[in-house]
Amino acid sequence: ELRRTGRVVTFTRLLGALLQEFFDAPQRVLSREHLRRRLQGLGSQATVEAVNTYVHRLRRYLQAQRVFGLRIDTVRGQGYALRCSTMSIFREPPLPAADRIRAGVAFA
Repeated sequence: ELRRTGRVVTFTRLLGALLQEFFDAPQRVLSREHLRRRLQGLGSQATVEAVNTYVHRLRRYLQAQRVFGLRIDTVRGQGYALRCSTMSIFREPPLPAADRIRAGVAFA
């Protein structure tokens, strides 16, 4: 789950792990192969095509939940990158998990 200013948004295990990858590398392009390997580390039999599907689902979910301006952009021929319309969430380097929880953003 993602917590932000008292609002809780719940994700499946794989979508949560995918979003965590993007949060750990804000604004950097993550290749489909990189994301596939990370999802396989969770026991998923993910293919590159499955990564495309998971990213699509995550995009739809973020849009439907209006999760503070987050979006995932496709970088043609390279992969995907997490963007935020306010960019304030990315002004500082990514926080360790314990600090993210104190800052009001937590993943379960």
